[in-house]
Amino acid sequence: MERYTQLRKAALAALEKAPTAVQVLVTGTRTGEISAFENDLSAEREELFLSAQMEPLAELLCLWASGQPDVPSIRVRKGLMEKDPRNGGAVLYLQGEMGIVRKRLYQCF
Repeated sequence: MERYTQLRKAALAALEKAPTAVQVLVTGTRTGEISAFENDLSAEREELFLSAQMEPLAELLCLWASGQPDVPSIRVRKGLMEKDPRNGGAVLYLQGEMGIVRKRLYQCF
């Protein structure tokens, strides 16, 4: 879960810089690059997030401002799959009964 910890740290840093953000989407690429994106849940903001994705994703963390991980909006999930079908294999970190669980993006529809 070391990678989850790195993604969460990036999300919390982004939330600290943007305290009015509703959620943060944090991506990890196959080359190991981590990026955080503040999301206000508007179509425009989510389209901006999708257009910024240049490489296939290896992992994705959607963290609410409360600190709770969740699935991103259906618009984000579908957009990532349409942009590059390989994104379907990205690991999505979610809150399970016994802690953090990993699902593939394609499993979250």
